[in-house]
Amino acid sequence: MEYRHCRVVFGVTASPFLLGAVIQHHLGSVPQQYKETAELLKNSWYVDNCVASVKTVPELNRFIGESTEIMRLAKFDLRGWVHSGMESNEEPSVSLLGMRWSFSDDTLFCDVNSLANQPTPLTKRGLLSAAQKLYDPIGFTSPTSLVPKLLLQETWRSNIGWDTELCGSTAKQFSNWLREIPCLAECNLPRKLKESSTCSDLSLHVFADASKLAYAACAFLRVSYGDKVSLALLQSRSRVAPLEATTLPRLELLAALIASRMCKQIRESMKLPDCKEYLWSDSSAAVVWIKKKGNWGVFVRNRCDEINENTDSNDWHHLPGIYNPADLPSRGCNPRALLESKWWEGPKWLLLQEQDWPLSEVEVPTDDVESERRKTALMTVTKGEPNAICEKLDTRFDKFSKLVRCFAWIKRFIQHCQKKDTGVDDVHVKMSIPIRANSGERQNKVIEVAELSASEICEAEKAIWRAVQAEVFGSNNHKAINIQTCKDDEGMLRVKTKLLSGDFASSFKTPILLPANHSIVRKMIFQKHVTNQHAGAATLLCLLREDYWILSGRRTVNQVLSKCVICQRFKSVHADAPAAPLPMERVLCGSVFSVIGIDLAGPLVLRDGAKSWIVIFTCACYRAVHLELVSSLSTEAFMGSLRRFVGRRGRPLTIFADNGTNFRGAANALSTLDWEKIFEATASQRIVWKFNPPSSPWWGGWWERLIRFLKELLRRNLGKSCLSYEELYTVMVDCESLINSRPLTYVSETNDDLVPLTPSLFLKDVVSSDVTDLDILDAQALNKRVRYLHHLRDNLRQRFKREYLSMLIHRAKQGGKAGPSLKPGDVVLVESDNMKR
Repeated sequence: MEYRHCRVVFGVTASPFLLGAVIQHHLGSVPQQYKETAELLKNSWYVDNCVASVKTVPELNRFIGESTEIMRLAKFDLRGWVHSGMESNEEPSVSLLGMRWSFSDDTLFCDVNSLANQPTPLTKRGLLSAAQKLYDPIGFTSPTSLVPKLLLQETWRSNIGWDTELCGSTAKQFSNWLREIPCLAECNLPRKLKESSTCSDLSLHVFADASKLAYAACAFLRVSYGDKVSLALLQSRSRVAPLEATTLPRLELLAALIASRMCKQIRESMKLPDCKEYLWSDSSAAVVWIKKKGNWGVFVRNRCDEINENTDSNDWHHLPGIYNPADLPSRGCNPRALLESKWWEGPKWLLLQEQDWPLSEVEVPTDDVESERRKTALMTVTKGEPNAICEKLDTRFDKFSKLVRCFAWIKRFIQHCQKKDTGVDDVHVKMSIPIRANSGERQNKVIEVAELSASEICEAEKAIWRAVQAEVFGSNNHKAINIQTCKDDEGMLRVKTKLLSGDFASSFKTPILLPANHSIVRKMIFQKHVTNQHAGAATLLCLLREDYWILSGRRTVNQVLSKCVICQRFKSVHADAPAAPLPMERVLCGSVFSVIGIDLAGPLVLRDGAKSWIVIFTCACYRAVHLELVSSLSTEAFMGSLRRFVGRRGRPLTIFADNGTNFRGAANALSTLDWEKIFEATASQRIVWKFNPPSSPWWGGWWERLIRFLKELLRRNLGKSCLSYEELYTVMVDCESLINSRPLTYVSETNDDLVPLTPSLFLKDVVSSDVTDLDILDAQALNKRVRYLHHLRDNLRQRFKREYLSMLIHRAKQGGKAGPSLKPGDVVLVESDNMKR
């Protein structure tokens, strides 16, 4: 199914293009009687504004009527007509493409109302805003608009921040400039370039000038009506000089460049008939560079080439600087000085006859011109040793393939100089290399050079290895190596292996001997590593030994691979914080369940389909557990389990819990409880609640481990069976007894050692060996018995400290690997649980 818009869509990216395409298509299909008006309309549209010019009032009335009818045929409503000479009781000027047009006297001027309310204090940001608010596409106020641009460039030189208040000379100059801005409203530029009567002569004059601060260009149209001459400013442009210091002749050449572009733009847009072109500059060096073709440097040559493409070099002339009207926009001035200068009216000498113009002969400034000539380098070639060549190439190239190819080109060049046969006549692969003549002119000629052959690259690689062997092993050093070596017919050191009688390649039976710690060898190893999809050390070593035998090969390969950035990215170990000491609650040897942790496990589905959960109470010190079964996740059910725990095990001092903030969105049972109600109920019992911080699940590791133990017991015993509530409660108590009977210390295999410590030893009282009835004991014997029991408990706790807590002294590195050591100021990536790296 296809849909089609019935109207031009407003607001999308392509809307301006769609509007222009529709208008152009419509104007191309109007009736024949409207063809002349349609052609004028084609070049008069600026998005949705029509700006056109006709010669007489009858032509104006005809244009309004026919253009309205033409656009009405496409359902376009032309309205809001304004033309010169009309009378209006409203504002005498209208907005015309960003400027103001006074239709009463047919003049153009800038809108300076936007500069009236400038924010204070003055900052670089405000300075940039002011420089862009003065909208003048023609450029007749370019001398004034240059001032804030120069001040803005000065702030960049001073490294001033965007919102730092400006002070000193910069703020003072801008204040003076801003105070005189209303004067620009008096600068009116006539819209009409020439009278409607036939003129006898048209000429375009473009001026270029530069100063140390800026460079500029301006264009005037000279119209002759017999003995009467008029001038009209067409366009002006000014640009600040680059921040990097440059010579004044180069700035003059940049001014000539924008002057040539301006001349080309005016020529193509206005299409003036029989219009002569004059381009003026007061720089002798710039005129010489443009007129004379020489072996100039890159900067001068590139700009002269573009200038000669845009204009004819014979149209360039030199004039004294005092007669150059582009001097003012290249230096800048305040609005009051611009208003007094009447700069846009053009130079007075252009009103004279051509023979009276201030033409001057070009005096060639030898120093300025010759300093831009292209430097010619004289090269002397001497035959060097391969070792020295390899050393220079090693420092120049970081890739082994580039080093080998460059060495192969050097060998070919030497062979050509010696007029030796390179053996590449049969190679059909060609390369086209553009050349440039000595005069600096662009040439379309190319020379074809045969691409390097496989044999040339192989010979270059062998020459490199011979140079490396000569550098490291010398003439007799290889004899000290505990490896049997030999020299082949090419003088290459090779290793004798045990496979000489096998049917293998010669490079595999006698691989090339290479040193361990040499940069070229390392580059070759790295290239093999990359070309073989970043193979590991063992695989890479096997691939290398097919052609090379590297001393201490495994160690060298590992050193190279350790510097591979891509491999490090995938093998890097994140930095873990060092293991913190156990909190005080974990090593406080008080009564059992004085400090506990609470969590929920489940749900477990009962036989009748109902659900139940297990509340696990874990002792922080003795690792004992107490299990309670609840039938719901309500606050009342949880408080009931807590009351049963306190009634059986005693009141705890501190309770640790995870309130569910660690895993937002997870099915954490504790997050459903009403903790405010729980706090109110336990505050009277003086119980302190502590919650784990967010994104720190390891804080609850000492009870999460026992939950895992409990789940494993239930999974193994219950399987897929469904129990009733009472049966499940019985199984839960059995699991509690089993967990509390687990050994905390080492279980010895000898009979001489004590029984291992278990949490149940601390839950039950010390068992007596006799059955004496306490009712017949007197007070003295009873006190003695109590002291004895206390002594046994103390011994049990002392044993707990020696045997269990002593095992927790050692701090192993997390993960078994040492991550990078961090220090303040290091840039790191923060790993998150729910975000990919």
